[in-house]
Amino acid sequence: MNEQENIHARDEARALFEFANLAREFVELMARCSTLSRREFFRQVQPHLTQMLRLAPDLPSYAAADEYDKVSLEASLCEFREESMPQLQELLSTPTMEPWLPTEDSHGTTTDPFILADGLSDIWKALRIGLALWDREDSDSREQAAWQFYFEFNHHCNHHAEEILDGIRFFEANAGNRP
Repeated sequence: MNEQENIHARDEARALFEFANLAREFVELMARCSTLSRREFFRQVQPHLTQMLRLAPDLPSYAAADEYDKVSLEASLCEFREESMPQLQELLSTPTMEPWLPTEDSHGTTTDPFILADGLSDIWKALRIGLALWDREDSDSREQAAWQFYFEFNHHCNHHAEEILDGIRFFEANAGNRP
C-alpha cells in the first residue's frame, strides 16, 4: 500500500468511527425525544444529521455480505416504532407547529409532520442496524456496519435527512421565538 492509499484508508477509518459515534448519539437522542421541547429536539437533531451527511461520502464501501442476522434486530426496531413513533409524531404535529411546516421542500416534495417522523424513524432504523453490527466488534460485522452506514446515508437516509433539515430550517425561519 502506498502512502496515498494509507492516507485514504486512515481517512475512511476516521470517518467510520466518527459516523458510528454520531449514529449512537442520534439513537440516544431519539430515545429521549419525548422529554424535549420541539425547539430543543430540532436544535439537537440538526447537527447530527448535518454531520452524518458530511461524513457519509467518506465512509468505506465494503462489499455487502449476502445476509446478516436481521432477525435479532427486528424486536428492538418494532419496540421503537410502537413506543417512540407516537411520541415523535406528537412532538412534530402539535397545533403550534402545523402553521409553520413547509408544504414543499427545496426539492419540490411535500413535507408534513408524518413525513418528518417517518424520515426520522427510517434513519433511526438504519442506524440501529448499523450499530448492532458495529457493536459485535469482529471485522466481518464491522465491515457490514460500514456498508450499512455507507449505503443508507448515500442512497436512502440522505434524502430523509435533507428533507428533515429543510423542515427545521423552514420552522426556524417562520416560527420566530414561538415555543
